[in-house]
Amino acid sequence: MKKFGLIAWFFIFILAACQSGSNTENKDITPEDIARSVEITHIAEIEVEGMTCEMGCGGDIRKALRGTGGVAKVDFDFEDDRQVNIARVQFDSQTVEAEEMKKVILGLNKGQFKVGNIETKVMSKPESSTEKSGNKESGSGVQMKNSMLSLSDFVGIVASWFL
Repeated sequence: MKKFGLIAWFFIFILAACQSGSNTENKDITPEDIARSVEITHIAEIEVEGMTCEMGCGGDIRKALRGTGGVAKVDFDFEDDRQVNIARVQFDSQTVEAEEMKKVILGLNKGQFKVGNIETKVMSKPESSTEKSGNKESGSGVQMKNSMLSLSDFVGIVASWFL
């Protein structure tokens, strides 16, 4: 009888835990979400001086530029011993301008970076960043959605323990 009572309490606990979960998806907007929705109208090649590495410095620049809301992608032509490296920025000129991107880069890491020449090219046909990537989202390719464990699923799981 004690075993049955313990199982009943366990069942009630699990059922209550499953029911208390929210059915809404995570509403946090990440820079990657913004980048996926940007309509790319221009590509800028920005000369950046003061980068010591592509991962750290490049990551800081990439994150800050994406934070403007108008940048879809930032790639670097980086070499360790080169004084000036190139950032290739795909962006929407209606949302952010080259001069604003320059100010963003200059304001990073207590003025670590200097910006030289900026060349912008107009895209022949505006495209969204999802079109460019073949409608594939960047990242691991794994999508997770909130789902609730139904009572019938739980009963099936519990029943399988005793069969």
